[in-house]
Amino acid sequence: MEESVKEGKLRTIGVSSFEKEDLDNLIKNSSTKLAVNQILVHIGETSMDLIDYGQVGVFPVFGLYN
Repeated sequence: MEESVKEGKLRTIGVSSFEKEDLDNLIKNSSTKLAVNQILVHIGETSMDLIDYGQVGVFPVFGLYN
């Protein structure tokens, strides 16, 4: 995916349902800034840790309710 960004085929890279450990690994091993992490958000299941982690400037969080 990073190659596609460098070639201009993609503008950004986003992920879905990545946990903090996955995000840390991606950020550590990637030269492309992460655009967004889409997470599941509803009354019974909202990962406040991931929301807080994203809000410190690492990446935006996009909530998906289903």
